[in-house]
Amino acid sequence: MDKVNALLHEKMNWHSFKEPMIDIYSRNFTEAEIQGLITFYRSDIGRSMTKKMPLIIQDSIILSQQLMQDFIPEVQSLAKELSASIEQSRQKEQKTSSSKVLATVVLSIPYL
Repeated sequence: MDKVNALLHEKMNWHSFKEPMIDIYSRNFTEAEIQGLITFYRSDIGRSMTKKMPLIIQDSIILSQQLMQDFIPEVQSLAKELSASIEQSRQKEQKTSSSKVLATVVLSIPYL
């Protein structure tokens, strides 16, 4: 585990993220918006949000997982229906192909 942590610290550090993150922000925000964000995050409310956001994200993930649990059985049922429908289409296609091959063979037999 120590090797994994060392690797993470080596590869996933601010030095690795800084330039790509500057590029991402500069593509998505104007300079005025970035200045506004800096002002906001330096404010008491901005610091409070920064402090609380990890908990909000964690709670949101838990909520999403709970909501997904409610409809996973429905998704599984739909997946079974789709699978059955695909199988029926394949069988129908195989029968049609077999019939075409048979018709081609019959039509290629010379008549007396």
